[in-house]
Amino acid sequence: DYFHIPFEGHKELNLFAVADGMGGQNAGEVASTLAISTFCSNLKNSSITEKSYDDDISIALRSAFIEANSVIYKAGNANEKYKNMGTTMTAALIIKDIIYIAHVGDSRAYLVTDSKIKQLTVDHSYVQELLNEGIITQHEAQFHPDRNKITRALGTEKSIDVDIYMYSWQVGDVLLLCSDGLTNMLSNDNIFQIIHDSTSCKTAVKELITAAEKNGGHDNITAICIKNEGSND
Repeated sequence: DYFHIPFEGHKELNLFAVADGMGGQNAGEVASTLAISTFCSNLKNSSITEKSYDDDISIALRSAFIEANSVIYKAGNANEKYKNMGTTMTAALIIKDIIYIAHVGDSRAYLVTDSKIKQLTVDHSYVQELLNEGIITQHEAQFHPDRNKITRALGTEKSIDVDIYMYSWQVGDVLLLCSDGLTNMLSNDNIFQIIHDSTSCKTAVKELITAAEKNGGHDNITAICIKNEGSND
């Protein structure tokens, strides 16, 4: 896993991202690192500001993902030990009262309010396809033996489709980005309860990871928690 959060005290984009790499030896680590670094560098060098139009922001996010895909794909073809490496990536850009999300793979974004949790992304996975077809239930999906099989990843193909979402960002809302190391161990209800009962995002992340580890924790676990405190800073 690899992730990005804004540097505290630095004026920059409210940009957050989680990537979960796959591949033999250290290839997964290389893929996730390349994805985050390329994506963040590309977006920071774009002309996106708080005054940008929604379409321009969506185009910039998609372009940054496409560039990350290209970098990983080329690196995989140039080095035999990195062949077929790939990574998921889910990123969120918060501008004023809007969350812009770009997504490939099965790392997820959630929005948690006082009363509910909402999954903002749709997994690109074999199990999600079974869910879409009504073959399995949500409960069965949680424990399905093939739940780690993803159908879309950065770096595995020359071109990539990127899902872009926009959601309202209200005061008191909590945004969670996480890898499947968390969601394979905890249900959405578990995640909601932990965040709802936590006194801060820092505490919530610690308790989420502790709970996932207690339930098995056989994969890397990455979680980023952001709360809307009502400030634009």
